Amino acid sequence: MAKIKNFISNHKKLAVVLIILVVLLIARTVFAIFNKKDYLEVSKSQVTTLSHKDVVNSVNETGTVVSSNSVDVYAENQLPIDSLDVKVGDVVEEGDIVASLVSTEIEQQIAAKEEANRAQQSSVSAQVSAAKNRLQEAIKGKESGKHSALQSANNNITVAFDSYKQAKKTYEDFKRSVEEGYNPDLIAEKNERENLSYQEKSGQKKYNQLNETIHENQRDIKENRNRASELESDISRTESRIDSLNRNLTDIGIQISDKNNRIADISSQMMQESVPDKSPKINAGESGSLLSNNENNANSKPNNNLDDKKQEIKNLREELNDLTREQASIEREIKDLSQDLTTYQADRDKYLTEAETLEKSIPDQEKQLDAMKLDVEKAEDDLRSGADKELKNKESREDQLKTLKQNMDVAKDNYDEALKALDSAKVGVDNEIKTLRDSVNQAETGYAGIGNKELQFLKESLDRTIIKAPIAGTVTKTYAEEGQMPSGPVATIETVDTLRVESHIKEYNINDVKVGTKVILTSDAIEETELTGKVLSIDPAPEKKEGDQASKDVYYKTTIEIESDQKDKLAPGMSLRVKYILSEENDTYSVPTGAIFERDNKNYILSLKDAGDEKYKITLTEVKTGLSNDFETAISGKKIKKGMKVLTSSSGYGEGQLVKIVENAPVEKGNEQNG
Repeated sequence: MAKIKNFISNHKKLAVVLIILVVLLIARTVFAIFNKKDYLEVSKSQVTTLSHKDVVNSVNETGTVVSSNSVDVYAENQLPIDSLDVKVGDVVEEGDIVASLVSTEIEQQIAAKEEANRAQQSSVSAQVSAAKNRLQEAIKGKESGKHSALQSANNNITVAFDSYKQAKKTYEDFKRSVEEGYNPDLIAEKNERENLSYQEKSGQKKYNQLNETIHENQRDIKENRNRASELESDISRTESRIDSLNRNLTDIGIQISDKNNRIADISSQMMQESVPDKSPKINAGESGSLLSNNENNANSKPNNNLDDKKQEIKNLREELNDLTREQASIEREIKDLSQDLTTYQADRDKYLTEAETLEKSIPDQEKQLDAMKLDVEKAEDDLRSGADKELKNKESREDQLKTLKQNMDVAKDNYDEALKALDSAKVGVDNEIKTLRDSVNQAETGYAGIGNKELQFLKESLDRTIIKAPIAGTVTKTYAEEGQMPSGPVATIETVDTLRVESHIKEYNINDVKVGTKVILTSDAIEETELTGKVLSIDPAPEKKEGDQASKDVYYKTTIEIESDQKDKLAPGMSLRVKYILSEENDTYSVPTGAIFERDNKNYILSLKDAGDEKYKITLTEVKTGLSNDFETAISGKKIKKGMKVLTSSSGYGEGQLVKIVENAPVEKGNEQNG
């Protein structure tokens, strides 16, 4: 018995709990219904306020602080080392000779240029001719008055050098034109590739547009058919209503006719009852007067009958008036319905005509679409064929470059042989050569301005065959060997007076980072301090990879000058973060890149307009975009102003919505995607 009571008690408690839960659930639902918000909540993190700032496009790398005056000494001419004048440990002063290059080729170029310059001026030519005559006379005086060996050797050198110079120029010009991209064949290939790419993209765009047009026409056909069908229903309903109203008119006409007949009958009876049989007959128009003359005879039974008939006529006339008004109302409604019917029929015919016209145009459009598809496929095939052709042309250019290189090498060998022949000829005519050089030196004073730029360039090149120390310091490394062409630095000179930064850039940034590029330097060791600098040099050769380095990235070494006054916080060997400033847009407005979306080939953001009560209305604002990086984009526009609030993302919001900015907003579901 006790168990039964406990069972019943427990079930009662459970029932009470369930009832309470149901009541709470209902209350919560009612509360939610009556407290539903008419706005969305957005977090502060989803809103940015516009203010002037700088937008920077940069590349981040690492660098190391090194001695500022530690420099690699490079040979500025691609010539073999003639002598290396320093060794590791030597202390040098600025301007001391480090090494010298073989200068024979440049000297011959200078001689050839001077010869060409002499031919430009008659006076100089006369002096050169005189110098040659004196040389010939000296040769004749030495060897019985005539010697052609030296002249022949010089002629051979000139011919050989001109051939070598021409072969080298042809080779280098062709190589440079290929490497720098101005080769006519490369330009033609690029133009053809761009043209084919444009044709393919243009054809694809036209195909997509026409395909979309066909779909739009099909949608319009369906919509016009649906509208015509709806109008058919309206026409049928209107015609039924008009038929019903016409039937009502017929009924009302019958009723009016019946009531008029009834009035006529009553009027006839009244005339008969109000006049004795022997009295003259009274027509219908006089019945009213007769009734009036007999109204005072209250005790007469015929008079009472006349009153009843008079009242009945009155009632009938009132009913006639009601029927007449109803008849007029129905006629007006029929007229209005008839006008609506005409409009419905005209609209139905219009929609049917539009649908039929579009249906007739679709087959032609589909044929045109098929033709466009074939054009697109052909353009794609042409693009692929063009790529194959470019590959073959590239191989052909490489073969041509090899042939030109071989021609240049042969010409160089011939030139070397001519030089040897000249050395042999010089053995017997040293004095004559000295005299000839003196005469040439005298002739050089008479042609100032003739070919000075090229000659000056050659002489500067000759000066650069003497490699001098750019700074004072200690030679810590030597790389070059006598007789070999230096492939890197000749030597390294180091001091510890000031500091600089050595860093690097990737291959695909080599065209963006230039000498003079601004650099921002930071490090954990100097906390939040930012140092500024600029790029002093970029090594022309890529850095060598270590043996176990598997990365495919190619890096070029850079040297950075530290411009900040706080560079005393740095020390050699310290690691730095290096930010190369590729481009800047200063004092502008910017938003997160995701806040911008495109619509109708224009860029927009969603700005917030104050709507009162701490709420904002989402407004569509057109903008023009500027410099952009991975995080933000510079914007401008007529409606852009300082302090404007902008949503950092357009996703989930629409124009005209009300929002309220809160600290942390819940995630809203069901919002439509914008743009």
